[in-house]
Amino acid sequence: MTPCPHASRTGTLGASLSPGAGSLIAFRFVIGVGIASVVVPLYLTELAPQHARGGLTSLMQLLVTVGIFVAYVTDYLLAGAGAWRWMIGLGVVPAAILALGIITQPESPRWLVGRGRVEEARTVLTRLRGDAGAAGEELAEIERAERTEREQSEPLTLRGLASPRLRPVFAVAVSWGPVRWVMLPELFPMRIRAAAVGLCVLFNWLFNRVVALVFPSLLHAWGAGAKFLLFAGTTLPGFLFVQRLLPETKGRSLEEIEADLLQGRADRRGGAQTAPVSSEAGAAHRSGAMT
Repeated sequence: MTPCPHASRTGTLGASLSPGAGSLIAFRFVIGVGIASVVVPLYLTELAPQHARGGLTSLMQLLVTVGIFVAYVTDYLLAGAGAWRWMIGLGVVPAAILALGIITQPESPRWLVGRGRVEEARTVLTRLRGDAGAAGEELAEIERAERTEREQSEPLTLRGLASPRLRPVFAVAVSWGPVRWVMLPELFPMRIRAAAVGLCVLFNWLFNRVVALVFPSLLHAWGAGAKFLLFAGTTLPGFLFVQRLLPETKGRSLEEIEADLLQGRADRRGGAQTAPVSSEAGAAHRSGAMT
């Protein structure tokens, strides 16, 4: 996650000092949006306890909206002076704050397990959960999911997104609204999670671009009312799709969700009805910790 604020800070400084339109556009690409859009919800999802995962990831979207509002207010205050360089350059401030904050953050325990750094993952989980027994149980569940992925005869790759078991997940992930930031990192198997979320976010921004391009033409041709009715109508297939095909993730661990999806099951029950998975290894570690 460390490259995110550095790229943003470099791009923002370059854009604010640009001598012409070409360099301004080039530095806008350096600033980007996609890196943070992928990394932040993915990181929050992998660190958060299952009972708070949805709320914490949704908080990211709220803070993004607050940040956009602050940017609008700042630009309004500077508009009278025509200080567009200051409008862009002040973006260095939140980028610098983000860079300082990242220094204090631990690595994702699931990322650590995937690279064989199990004891580091245990330390991170114990620090986050405040309970060695609970951390050991969660670690055992992560290790079991990692072993299951490695033992599969069919390797997990991005091409697997087109398979029947993951196709519904991918379809929702590239098209849904703000809830996508909560559900995207929850739905994909650990080994391809980062790449799959990145691909979905790419498609999402591309569709956003398409909407932005056709919006003025539709407004001119149909007027505001008919145009928004069209957009509203597109949500009905989405609603039916979610009701029938999207698995329930509330109150479930990432490993539970992954196991169901890889086995072709989609649990649509409420989170309170889904019992958490506990492993013999986790119970053994908890017992050892108590003794």
